[in-house]
Amino acid sequence: MAPLVRKRKQMPHMETQLIEADDRLSRVFSHFYVVRQPPEVPTVSQQLLPNYEMLLAFNFGSELPIWLGKEYYTIQRVAIIGPLQTLLRYNLQASADLMVVMFTLNGFYRLFGQLLRQPGQVATNVVLELAVLTDLWTQLANLSSTDERTQCFSDFAARNLTPMNTAMQPLLDTIPHFRHTLVDPIKAVAQQHDLSVRTLQLRFQHQVGYSGKAMIRFVRYKALLAQLLTQQPTLPDWADLVVSYGYYDQSHLVRDFKFFTGLAPSAFMKQLAEQSLCMSQPGKFY
Repeated sequence: MAPLVRKRKQMPHMETQLIEADDRLSRVFSHFYVVRQPPEVPTVSQQLLPNYEMLLAFNFGSELPIWLGKEYYTIQRVAIIGPLQTLLRYNLQASADLMVVMFTLNGFYRLFGQLLRQPGQVATNVVLELAVLTDLWTQLANLSSTDERTQCFSDFAARNLTPMNTAMQPLLDTIPHFRHTLVDPIKAVAQQHDLSVRTLQLRFQHQVGYSGKAMIRFVRYKALLAQLLTQQPTLPDWADLVVSYGYYDQSHLVRDFKFFTGLAPSAFMKQLAEQSLCMSQPGKFY
């Protein structure tokens, strides 16, 4: 078993860690996000950019308020969030103690064996308390160290994980197609595996929770965000980005910003400069 890779970040009054999944589970979830706040400190507001992943949050501290777009929720102990397709805002209060598991593609489905959304459901984000996780939360809460908690969850996942569906494996292997927007990756993959486009879309929707077309749109936007982060604080040439990422025009790019973050590009850049936005780490697929 490969060692876990840790990225520790010390912020005023707060310590966060990103801990990568070990090799046996790296196709199920990409990493743990762990944060702890000492008592008697001010509330810290954070924002997580959309990542199209399922998030499993274990809250061991004070009540955690979150906003998915304009919808407000509170997390008492455990919650499922996602697939995360809009900006997530949350307030870390005094004595916050939080561990979030960031799933990859159909990893959540393989571990819990459930559809991510019911057919016809309109909501794009779902927050649910699941009784099946109550015992696991209790086990984790009784452990004091981050090492013990991450190991406990990893062992739980390894015991309960179902094998990869043989029909799904070829589809996940073709995710790199989704980065090439000059061709229609859905049609390319369908032809390669002698499937109809509709069949491919349904398989993807069933186990991942969103359509292949939505994935194409998001992968392009995530690549754009990565470029903005690397060239910060230099202001971008928006016209150049329109051409580089295959947008029809600047209004098309603006629509994607507002769809994923609720912000215009100028407002997004302002918040990025203020370091109030977080972007999830890349996993094995995107």
